[in-house]
Amino acid sequence: TAAEYYFGTDPGTGNATAITIPTGETLDENLAFLTNTLPQGSHRAFVRVKNANDVWSLYDHIVFSVVPLAEINIADINSIEYYFDADPGIGLGNQVTITDTETVDQNLAIPTTGLPTGSHRLFIRVGNTAGNYSVYTHTVFSVRTPTFFNNASIVAAEYFIDVDPGFGSATALSVSGDNLDENLTIPTSASLAQGDHYLHIRVLNADGSWSLYDRKLFEIDGTLGIDSDDLSEIRIFPIPTSDYVNIKTPYHIQIKSIGIIDLNGKVVMQLNNPVEKINLSNLQQGVYLLQIQTQNGNLSKRIIKN
Repeated sequence: TAAEYYFGTDPGTGNATAITIPTGETLDENLAFLTNTLPQGSHRAFVRVKNANDVWSLYDHIVFSVVPLAEINIADINSIEYYFDADPGIGLGNQVTITDTETVDQNLAIPTTGLPTGSHRLFIRVGNTAGNYSVYTHTVFSVRTPTFFNNASIVAAEYFIDVDPGFGSATALSVSGDNLDENLTIPTSASLAQGDHYLHIRVLNADGSWSLYDRKLFEIDGTLGIDSDDLSEIRIFPIPTSDYVNIKTPYHIQIKSIGIIDLNGKVVMQLNNPVEKINLSNLQQGVYLLQIQTQNGNLSKRIIKN
């Protein structure tokens, strides 16, 4: 039924500056407080409300600063200059032609000819008709060696899930042409383990060169059944881990084998003896699939090695 605010010291409930609010069970309003009497520096604003039973709430508060108004420069912008890496001095950068204006919002194409390969910093600042320059804004970018472009037509494509069988040995896709831009429907076998998987696709061109693969994560949901529920109860922890990962299974589930697959589709570890603690310290940092085979079905989970 009521609300009030104060700065700094609490004058006591009901003695602060009143706020006009609508009556209701909740309050969700944007409030504007006058700060013109406050000195410069940090302050705290406190707000509390009262209900129909004449009971005041605890306060909510926020910290804010009162700062002097900045001097406003209304001179038009009449120049833009940029430079790479080292500042040549005010007015000595590469000039961009513009018409006098109050603001600048445009896309600039800046040539990088002559810059060596590697990382660089681009700096841009503007000048106005009063002879003043702004502080610069900058961005980091890289100059790279031109990449060789292979224009041979695509003659084949293939995909695999999780484990790479080798170039030319995965499941073929029907494609043709100089580029590939299609919606593909990839069937998933009923033998796929419940949980996380990676789909990999690559193409072959007419000169016999295979591309790098594209990779997408997808998930196989469990079926509505007892076995699926049992697999969902398997716990793998901690994730991420720097050394060991633990596998906790219900008492009636027996692990038959465990495999670990990296994101390149390579099996990096295969354990055929039931274990509940796996040492990952010899693996490189990255993301892996941990696949568990049990008598109740198979489970595949994404893990992270730090």
